[in-house]
Amino acid sequence: MLPDLTRPPYAIAPDTGTGLVHVKVNALLSRETFDAYAADLRAAARDARARSGYVRMLIDSTSGSILPIGIAQAAAALKDELVGKPGDRVAVIVVSMLQRLQMQHMALGENTMAFLSEAEARAWLAGAAAPDAQDTGPAEDQPYLARAAAR
Repeated sequence: MLPDLTRPPYAIAPDTGTGLVHVKVNALLSRETFDAYAADLRAAARDARARSGYVRMLIDSTSGSILPIGIAQAAAALKDELVGKPGDRVAVIVVSMLQRLQMQHMALGENTMAFLSEAEARAWLAGAAAPDAQDTGPAEDQPYLARAAAR
């Protein structure tokens, strides 16, 4: 099956109500696109930390695939850069055990976990959230930050 070239390779949508950053990876990222993705994630994490004091990300990579080694290493380094403070968490939704094994090999730790279902990922993120926090989805005033691979 050919990739859907009309969709951007990723989208990032912060939820200003809960501080949760929703991320959707729609395609295998080239190095150039990964660098733009990393810059956008850094900005979203900086904004989330300024609003709530921590970074919580829900990354849906069910449209992606196994990452090439160079991108996997860069993703692991990016994760370490973004979520190293108390209260930070990243939940990654994967489509297969093979993806989950790659995540375990490269980036999982006490603040980053891979899940086969969105419900499990959300429950884990909420487990460390304030009791009254409720995910309301992407903020109305925050358009999706999306980058199409123009090259």
